[in-house]
Amino acid sequence: NTILLDDLPARKVATRLGMHVVGSAGVLLLAKENDLITAVAPHLNTMRANGLYVSNELDARVLRTAGEA
Repeated sequence: NTILLDDLPARKVATRLGMHVVGSAGVLLLAKENDLITAVAPHLNTMRANGLYVSNELDARVLRTAGEA
């Protein structure tokens, strides 16, 4: 079972329950891998601008994984 969660306490509970957790940044990576979007950065920037907290470290890691850094 996979669940989409960004809230850290909820992610920890879901993980303890044996669920596979994917966050919003992970969904963007999956979308790029499946050719649904051409770039992660603009979508991640929009999400951040609209209030999604993404640490600078996670942002950099996601962009490296996406080949955009």
